[in-house]
Amino acid sequence: MDDFFLDALKHPPDLKAKRVCCGCKKEEPANKPFKLQCSRCKDEGFVPALFCAKKCYKQAWPKHKEWHETKERETRDVDAVHQSRLKLSILEDILENQGSSEYYSLVVAGLRKMDSGDFAGAKKQLRKAQKLDTRRPEAFLNLAQCFYASGMQQEFISNIQEVIKRWALVALTGNYTDGRFVDLKGDEMWN
Repeated sequence: MDDFFLDALKHPPDLKAKRVCCGCKKEEPANKPFKLQCSRCKDEGFVPALFCAKKCYKQAWPKHKEWHETKERETRDVDAVHQSRLKLSILEDILENQGSSEYYSLVVAGLRKMDSGDFAGAKKQLRKAQKLDTRRPEAFLNLAQCFYASGMQQEFISNIQEVIKRWALVALTGNYTDGRFVDLKGDEMWN
């Protein structure tokens, strides 16, 4: 059996623990349970914060809301790191399977630098990859993430537009092109 479950069996939760108001810290009377609960806690899967009265709810809400926002940021940050590492793993697999493609080597090097917090180094590697192959969207996407993470909103928007343009080309043509829309026969459709 998993250690987590063994530990839970050895130390079961105290089901008789007193519930308290998150505002005034008053204990919930046994004969009159608190009716006010934080709906956001319930929606997000937390044990709901309890309140004995509307006054307590109103007074405690700013601090409790801040707690929710902190939890949301922590979750978002963990998700971003996970996505970055997942992408790095996928690109490392591609690199391993495709040999020593210089483009993917630069993209992976950029992702490694971004993962370690070296955004300047990441930008340098990703720009080299962009220059090497302007048709592929991966370097543009990861460079956009770099700009976003370092607070450079205008550059972020510019790179996201390039990512969308390049992925649209791939989706429409089934392959990487030189920036022109072509039909499946190779005839140019529009610029």
